[in-house]
Amino acid sequence: MSFLLAQVGSGALQGVSMSSRLGIAVVVSLFVAGGLMWGVPEFLEGTIRRVKRETLRSFLWGLGVFIALLFLVRVVALAPVVGKPLAAFAGLLLLVVAYVGQIVVYIHVARLALDRQGVDSESATVVAAVALAVVVSLIPAIGVLASFVVGALGLGAIVKDQSGVRVGESDVPA
Repeated sequence: MSFLLAQVGSGALQGVSMSSRLGIAVVVSLFVAGGLMWGVPEFLEGTIRRVKRETLRSFLWGLGVFIALLFLVRVVALAPVVGKPLAAFAGLLLLVVAYVGQIVVYIHVARLALDRQGVDSESATVVAAVALAVVVSLIPAIGVLASFVVGALGLGAIVKDQSGVRVGESDVPA
């Protein structure tokens, strides 16, 4: 959420107040969380399963993919003519996938918290996940770090889940 707030706050929306930026980020987050919950539930459940069973490995994969893609974006940006647009597209794609991964992790955490309270509502889960993302992103310094860690965890889980490696199988060749 914090990097979404930063992206929403840059460029054309630079003159928009912080409360408006926060409102835009919350609305976007609600759409993403709702889209995951009701639009692609099998993707959501598979990614959550990966986060639960392979937390550290998913985080390390996400961190590695993030670093590798940032390096690749920098290298591609050096190419004349097509480099900058291609790098911008790749960077945006990386941010979108990391953001979706972040929301997946927040949905998982919200679901755990609501289950402990005996609440079994998908709508409440979506609202709680977005509220959690907002609260974490608003904590000075630590919130940015926590958001990055959650984003890397979600990114790694998505990459591993979409790569076809089953949960519990080794991703290291025998």
